[in-house]
Amino acid sequence: MVQDQNQFEDDVQNWKQEIKLGQCPKISSERMMQRGLDLLPSEVNAAMIRYQAEAITDYLIQNKYYYPQAFLWIQQIINRGIKIIFSTTNYQEGALGFIDSLIKHQLISQQDAEIITITGSQINWQTQSIDHFNMAEGKVFGIINTLKISESDLVENTQGVYIDDPTGNDKALIDLTKNVYVIINEKNRDLNLASHCQLTTWQDIIKT
Repeated sequence: MVQDQNQFEDDVQNWKQEIKLGQCPKISSERMMQRGLDLLPSEVNAAMIRYQAEAITDYLIQNKYYYPQAFLWIQQIINRGIKIIFSTTNYQEGALGFIDSLIKHQLISQQDAEIITITGSQINWQTQSIDHFNMAEGKVFGIINTLKISESDLVENTQGVYIDDPTGNDKALIDLTKNVYVIINEKNRDLNLASHCQLTTWQDIIKT
């Protein structure tokens, strides 16, 4: 959707270099998100982003680029009466499009989707600027602001956190509970994690 793909790719490479050089991931990533917004056509709106995210998720599901066990676990959690919060650093509308696709492909039901709380970065699409960047401590703020609860209430009621970026996007979430499950990938498998963070897979989680 960007107007200048080459410029966008250059910006991504610059962002990766900033992270590699030790710049603050949150500041650098928010700056990268704004660069991406600046490259979008002025007519882009929330509905278009949601539709695009749904289409991308359709492609991933159709090509089996997802973990079926993750959705089995979601179903088990909902059946136990436990509330699920899906928090992403990406645009809120992107998260909604993701859920739309999951419903379409029957990975979750419409009924279950309606009880999942979704938080993401909040964008003013008229000005194409960021109102809230949902990364690190921003994720905690996004959750408590959406649920209208205090941070202490969130900590008291959080039974588990499932993340894949414990030193970046999800950094603040590891302080919410002693039950932190880090879904293993190439970026996190060699990290020195806090003692209450467990490297695991969806296959192993579904067995618990």
